Amino acid sequence: MRRVTIIGPAAAGKSTLARRLGDVTGIETFHLDELYWGPNCTPMPVDEWDALLGEIVARPEWIIDGNFTASLPARLERADTIVFVDLPRTVCLAAAVKRRLLFPLRRPPGMARCRPMFNLTFVRWIWLFQEDHRPHYLDLLRRPVPGRKVIMLRRRRDVRRFVAEVTARARR
Repeated sequence: MRRVTIIGPAAAGKSTLARRLGDVTGIETFHLDELYWGPNCTPMPVDEWDALLGEIVARPEWIIDGNFTASLPARLERADTIVFVDLPRTVCLAAAVKRRLLFPLRRPPGMARCRPMFNLTFVRWIWLFQEDHRPHYLDLLRRPVPGRKVIMLRRRRDVRRFVAEVTARARR
């Protein structure tokens, strides 16, 4: 596990998982939301964004969390491990509400440099992820790539178990 891509619906815990895996493995972690969004929620210019992602993905080791569908094929192609945090929409929606209550004015770790979005568009994105994005992600993950491992985490318990397994392997 040297190049890890973590994908899944909003508020599924991708950034938290990436941070934990980075702490355990010592691999540098990149949060796409944090990199892409500048002050006042200003997006990075496309050419700069593409260059930055190209530089990161070319490295021998990385953990990257975030969806950003346009750049997903490049990350999947280089990843040796793909983690799909495929939690139910109700779990993600509850996590988004909790995050909003815990971080009403400041940003949570791994999030963009602006106040976390919480509006009808965001709630809709979470609720419709399974219909709008999940089928495409599953199609991408079904394509066989030699040496690539795909890990599906469907419950919080699966996430905790996965982190525990990675931690145990790192201590050996």
